[in-house]
Amino acid sequence: MKSSPKNKFVILGIWAVALIAGIAALNFLGNRSGSSASSSVSTTEISLLNQGLSNLTQIEVQNSSGSYTLVRDESGTLAAQSSSSGGSTDPVFTIKELSGYDLDSTAVKAAAQNGCALSASKAIDVSSGTSSTSGFGLENPQATMKMTYEDGSTATLLIGGQPPLSESSRYVQLEGSDTIYIAGIEDAILGDKSIFLSKQLTNLTSTSSSVSVQKLSLKNKNSTIEILPTSSGDGYTVNGQPGDHDKIAALGNQLGDTSAVSVTLMNPTKDQLKSYGLDSPASVVSFTINGESHTFKIGNLSDSRYALMMDDRPVIYQLSSSGASWINASALTYRQLNPISQKQEDTASLKAEGNGSVYNFSTAREVDENSSTEDNSTYKYTYSLNGTALSSSDNYLSFWSSFQNLKIADEGSSVSGTPEWTFTLTGYDGSKTIYTFYKVSDLQETVAVNGTVFGNLDRSDFTPVIQALTSCK
Repeated sequence: MKSSPKNKFVILGIWAVALIAGIAALNFLGNRSGSSASSSVSTTEISLLNQGLSNLTQIEVQNSSGSYTLVRDESGTLAAQSSSSGGSTDPVFTIKELSGYDLDSTAVKAAAQNGCALSASKAIDVSSGTSSTSGFGLENPQATMKMTYEDGSTATLLIGGQPPLSESSRYVQLEGSDTIYIAGIEDAILGDKSIFLSKQLTNLTSTSSSVSVQKLSLKNKNSTIEILPTSSGDGYTVNGQPGDHDKIAALGNQLGDTSAVSVTLMNPTKDQLKSYGLDSPASVVSFTINGESHTFKIGNLSDSRYALMMDDRPVIYQLSSSGASWINASALTYRQLNPISQKQEDTASLKAEGNGSVYNFSTAREVDENSSTEDNSTYKYTYSLNGTALSSSDNYLSFWSSFQNLKIADEGSSVSGTPEWTFTLTGYDGSKTIYTFYKVSDLQETVAVNGTVFGNLDRSDFTPVIQALTSCK
């Protein structure tokens, strides 16, 4: 049987009433989770605190992690004003309990603004009802903020739970008020004061275009490394051996501009130090860069982050492993690996002794007038072996190419006995450099420069040098 038009209108009316009731219920639950009291809700943006930073003198914060106080930093304010082109700026705040620490100025300012310029997205009047704050988390607030202003007046803000579907907001209430608000609160207000610590550990390169490493000492499970400038100041030594200038400069840049990923905790106990591997650090680096000295102590690695402590600060930071390749470095990482530093074009003669033979090479050079300029002379070279001109320079040039490309593979130890090969190079300026090669095994050769062990190289790299040398005619 067909329904009458009248019945259809009745059914539609019932559905409409149900829909309106559902929307009203959802709106009520969204405004107040678990509350049984009646309330009046306003959704227009509301200025809850509107004093301005210049009127704020301090904020006392208490939460489950402890307490701290934001106070005016008068010296910081004067410095900011003097550097401002307009001569005036907002006052600078600091954390009283973190005196002497570098702070994250952005986080501190944001927390201070919560105490003087706080807007709410919603107001809920809970003046009626027997348990007006039930369900908002304000009976036992997660945090309180007590603000003191220039005129001596104060205001205390209670911070409760999170509204549904709003991670960045909290239910808040001014002490003595019958209205609860929904407002955005900085995470720092709800956490430990360590959240305000700056994660920029060093910033030694910001005012200089160049990096000057005055001293660096690194101890880890692989080795002990001492890096110092040469007496001339244009290079570095690594454990007394020639250093790779570019790699050491890169290390200086890395250490001189180090940022932590996060702050783990302050004032760790002995057990906490042990749990992070900082009771006996796996790596310790002390350095002086651009005139400023620091020490990093490295603990355990977890989730691609190292536990780190700096200088005498009782703070554990987390350092990304991607920016800390130096932690497990060896001396070779920063050493000059090529023992042959003298250039072929600067060598007037080369004497090679080995396997019972002596090879005396000499190089005559004359200015190439066609390619020379007033500022730069180029030369033509002719090569002789034992007083006789070489029929072809190919093998000799091949020898030099292999000779100069030799690289050590690891640190060498002291050697004695007769060297397998000795090369004496004399420059056009009369300077001499002696390279001696000692066979220490079928796989390795130790090379010494002017009597000082430089390191060990693979014999497979040394063999082509001798083959090219003995092929010269």
